[in-house]
Amino acid sequence: VPAWCTAPLFTRAALQVVKAGETDGPAITVGGSACLVLGREPSAVDIPALHPSISRQHLTLGHDAEGDVFVSDLGSAHGTSINGRRIAPNTPTILLEGDTLTCGRSTRRYVMCYYRTMAEQREFDRIYEAKRRKPGPVAPGSGGRGDIGSDVCLSDDDGRR
Repeated sequence: VPAWCTAPLFTRAALQVVKAGETDGPAITVGGSACLVLGREPSAVDIPALHPSISRQHLTLGHDAEGDVFVSDLGSAHGTSINGRRIAPNTPTILLEGDTLTCGRSTRRYVMCYYRTMAEQREFDRIYEAKRRKPGPVAPGSGGRGDIGSDVCLSDDDGRR
């Protein structure tokens, strides 16, 4: 588990699995743990992905203190891509609302979604208002999310989507 990973403050994040343009099963909840591992070896990972081009321990999904989700490729043979662009190994890269994660040569896509109540969203916007305008690379714990706009998945105040 990377040292910067911590349990999220209020984020309920999920990855929606998509194959051939269709939803492929229920969304994978990633908002309840500080760090999760995705890979081909079911006994060694939190999220099994059984494609031959996916490494036994392919990537980690970790939260920083602000609740942002970062992906780190663990030096896999076939790599990890966000929105079609391969990410550098062992370098935490932020996942924003709607980002599409691809592992190896698998045709499954994992689409990032943050589920927040309206009250949580107001607090999130208040916390990040100044930080969202800061230019430069985003590092875990920096709070530099970029403009999240209106694309965030919101739920009713009782937690329903």
